[in-house]
Amino acid sequence: MISEWLVGNADADIICMDLEINSGERLMLNDMTKVAYCAQICRFIKRAFIKGLSFPEEIRAGDDRYFADQMLSRSPKTVYSGQMAYHYNYPREGSLFDLQVKGLI
Repeated sequence: MISEWLVGNADADIICMDLEINSGERLMLNDMTKVAYCAQICRFIKRAFIKGLSFPEEIRAGDDRYFADQMLSRSPKTVYSGQMAYHYNYPREGSLFDLQVKGLI
């Protein structure tokens, strides 16, 4: 059970979970993908660890990547669960990411 696993890893700053996208593909978070895949979703992050960080209001799309870069620069103790915990609605027509990829914003 995930809750028991979380308790067993309570000393971690960040616990990453895997996610699934609309095609059914499983995206596994690990050291190689921790920035590339959906910067903030699928993570349990200790509130005390991210204290003082914020999403920049002037960045309309990709602000989660900026936040992730700030967070990872703090050298968090990160644990990868290998557990599927999230369905990410991607690709999604009209999303900020979709509009950015199409060069519309």
